[in-house]
Amino acid sequence: MAGGGVLPLGLAPPMWYHRDLSRAAAEELLARAGRDGSFLVRDSESVSGAYALCVLFQKHVHTYRILPDEEGFLAVQTSQGVQPKRFKTLPELVLLYLQPSQGLVSTLLYPVDREESALSDDRDYSVRQLIKSQRVQNKLGIVFEKEKDKTQRKDFIFASAKKREAFCQLLQLMKNKHSNQDEPDMISIFIGTWNMGSVPAPKAMSSWVLCRGLGKTLDEMTVTIPHDLYVFGTQENSMCDREWVESIRAGLKDQTDLEYKPIAVQTLWNIKIAVLVKPEHENRISHVGVSSVKTGIANTLGNKGAVGVSFMFNGTSFGFVNCHLTSGNEKIARRNQNYLDILRLLSLGDKQLSSFDISLRFTHLFWLGDLNYRLDMDIQEILNYINRKEFDPLLKVDQLNLEREKNKVFLRFVEEEISYPPTYRYERGSRDTYVWQKQKATGMRTNVPSWCDRILWKSYPETHIVCNSYGCTDDIVTSDHSPVFATFEVGVTSQFVSKKGLPKTSEQAYIEFESIEAIVKTASRTKFFIEFYSTCLEEFKKSYENDTQSSDNVNFLRVGWSNKQLTTLKPLLSEIEYLQDQHLLLTVKSLDGYESYGECVLALKSMIGSTPQQFHTYLSHRGEETGNIRGSMRVRVPSERMGTRERLYEWISVDKDDAGGPKGKSTLLPRSGHEYVKSVHSPFIFQ
Repeated sequence: MAGGGVLPLGLAPPMWYHRDLSRAAAEELLARAGRDGSFLVRDSESVSGAYALCVLFQKHVHTYRILPDEEGFLAVQTSQGVQPKRFKTLPELVLLYLQPSQGLVSTLLYPVDREESALSDDRDYSVRQLIKSQRVQNKLGIVFEKEKDKTQRKDFIFASAKKREAFCQLLQLMKNKHSNQDEPDMISIFIGTWNMGSVPAPKAMSSWVLCRGLGKTLDEMTVTIPHDLYVFGTQENSMCDREWVESIRAGLKDQTDLEYKPIAVQTLWNIKIAVLVKPEHENRISHVGVSSVKTGIANTLGNKGAVGVSFMFNGTSFGFVNCHLTSGNEKIARRNQNYLDILRLLSLGDKQLSSFDISLRFTHLFWLGDLNYRLDMDIQEILNYINRKEFDPLLKVDQLNLEREKNKVFLRFVEEEISYPPTYRYERGSRDTYVWQKQKATGMRTNVPSWCDRILWKSYPETHIVCNSYGCTDDIVTSDHSPVFATFEVGVTSQFVSKKGLPKTSEQAYIEFESIEAIVKTASRTKFFIEFYSTCLEEFKKSYENDTQSSDNVNFLRVGWSNKQLTTLKPLLSEIEYLQDQHLLLTVKSLDGYESYGECVLALKSMIGSTPQQFHTYLSHRGEETGNIRGSMRVRVPSERMGTRERLYEWISVDKDDAGGPKGKSTLLPRSGHEYVKSVHSPFIFQ
């Protein structure tokens, strides 16, 4: 074994250590693994006693030399003048690089095991807990060492709170077993919504933050992993802000041993939203904004509206909206209008994006709250279905689902499947009985059991987001609503810094359009132009007016721009790693009033290349679908900014199932709020 005593004496080597495996064989193994962040360690072919850490990223194997110094300590070879980090053993070194942002091309995510025939003598290396949780950890062969006695024998235990947290972080990194996305980092987010019924919270709320109860819940291992962000939205919360936040922090401390940092709290009447972050991520949060908006006609009750929080996490923008919409079984239209008012009036995100409603201002927007949509069914039928745990017939008469199907609200938002009973209206002190009649001054009022409390989201195209849980508690009984929880795995991008400095003219990347054509819902026959917005542009850009125009229907107009009418866009940076994470927002505006007739967002990732690529998506404005847009464009990246990833491992492919999708990868399809328009019912389909 190279390096002599760099592994604990008397213990088998880790599964990711391949001894004297050749470079070519290592690259073949990693290519077969096929996922960014796959890694292994082998003996160096060029330096005796040294190692090679091999990492797969963007179809390219990156190799880092691990060299021993005079004292036998190991360090990854660094650039001249950079102080290396030294380690006694290989597992200690690898453990560091399992954490994000340590200077490698990718965080180490997926250890590549040695061939099965070589494993028989090495079974005892992993800790029992790691073996039991293979689904989460991908057979991770790294454990924590603690000196047991002066003979230097090592024992793998998790004795202190600090090491337990390190273990949780390690699990967090490895639980993303599905991902072969290009994002350099993943974070986990807990989102909770609860109408507290104007009663202080109970001391015990662990089931809420641990996602325990009914519906889609987390498994026993995953539930112990602290999330990176916790978002709590409450309605009818009578506690003061400080008391509420401190109770949340105390609850999280009990469950995670971590002091979570509140980054934003916003209140409107008794509607509150609080966002807390893991302490080590606090410096990754920037551009925090808060806003609130009242809804309703005069809103005499003074208790309906929304609060919101927005921020950047590294290079990814997030928005969170918590709302309390109009109550009453028959008030569907008013709830719809509440939603549209919030969408238009909540002031969050980049002020430069004022032409876009908040559903397009963020990479990921989460909308939660007591939406108050009810079930349109006879009360006895509802109760019978609930008793039999048959929820599908009820979901078919859920007002929110019906309104979404009509594109009246939450256009292109996503909601995880509901597999838990209605969260409203329970008898306080119990979860066995729904109290569906209430005596009011105006007479007896019926409140049928309903899924009032919801969590939805909308994400940019070609971004990674997976909902891992969606359910409600069954043991918090102080309110007539049960708390609802959801957890998400979300890809976030790094704050990108060009390694090659500012680009020269010859190295500049370009975003070029061959043509664009849009069908716009309008009876007007004005001329139009397009504005382009992106964080990768120094400022927004405009096209010239459209040069073709026709109409087959008085309510719709087909407008087109040829290449000469469309401006070439120059990104701030030209690296492919940067451009793959960028999105372009388009708004179609009229020349006469400079008003927007529709907006959309495009991902640059699939447009990178030497030949133009087609795009086709929908236009929306103020929450309504207002058209359709298609075109041809390319993102031209200079060869010196492409790296070598596009030329190596072109033969790597993902096995396809019978339906043409990747085997076992169905959850990897990007959960996007901006899908290609395919509905045959849309009036905007191009012929």
